[in-house]
Amino acid sequence: MRALSTLSFASLAMKSLHGVATAFTVPRSYNRGLSHAALSSKATEISPELKRNNELKKFTSTSLDTTGFLNAAVLGSLFIASVYAIFHHDAEKLVALPVNADHAKAAVAMLHDLPTEWLAWYDDEALKYPLMTKASTSGICYSVGDIFAQGLAGKNVKTLDLGRTARSGAAGFIGHGPVAHYWLNFLDKFLSFNGAWWSVIPKIAIDQGPMSIVYNTIYSLLLGAFAFRDPRDVMRDVRAAFIPGFVASIRFWPLVHLVTFTVIPLELQLLWVDVAEIIWVCILSGVNNEKLNSDNMDESKA
Repeated sequence: MRALSTLSFASLAMKSLHGVATAFTVPRSYNRGLSHAALSSKATEISPELKRNNELKKFTSTSLDTTGFLNAAVLGSLFIASVYAIFHHDAEKLVALPVNADHAKAAVAMLHDLPTEWLAWYDDEALKYPLMTKASTSGICYSVGDIFAQGLAGKNVKTLDLGRTARSGAAGFIGHGPVAHYWLNFLDKFLSFNGAWWSVIPKIAIDQGPMSIVYNTIYSLLLGAFAFRDPRDVMRDVRAAFIPGFVASIRFWPLVHLVTFTVIPLELQLLWVDVAEIIWVCILSGVNNEKLNSDNMDESKA
């Protein structure tokens, strides 16, 4: 009997303790609510920093828009100024013509003759001032080629690297135009073999062989120097890009130089080559992008 009463008392005590514990125990859902509230308060504490980051992003975006607009304005102004400097005399003649059938025919004829007249003007300048004319030609064409190459690489007006374009143009002005001027004169003087038709073969062979290495090395070293890069890193890049660049080169330049050494007059050969260089720079950009993508894939696999 005493045992039963003791068990009853123990049972009653356990129920009472359970009730007290239940009364003071925080429900699990309430705990989750507290955790969420704590996280929300923590997020509220760092919200000023997030706000500053958002403001910085907005400011950066606005700066990029402003920079892109300024770049477009600068490039557009340079293009318009160049076109005006070359064609303003002919444009003034066209504007001065009264509007009638005969003058319209005269205007069409003037536009038709405009490329020929410009080419004649360039030919005259190349004969009078060969070194400066050809250096300027290379500088302009290398700058244009770099802009096209950046466009093919995914750049736009906002992200266009004008410093890179300026370095490319300067390298063309210093390292390609003058060198190509003397080199083409050398080929014409010593490898023409009195006008033999087959002289084009050794010219192409030597130009695509040792001279291509000289061109590429000079250009790369100048670009590296203008960008304050270590010459050892530049030479490492030259060696790494030699084989894919050479493979692309033999697919492109022999046909171009077949025209260079058979049809184009000596004083206009550099102009022809530099126009082809614009396309060539775009091809090289594609080769470099493919190599970069393959290197990134190899790194990701490793």
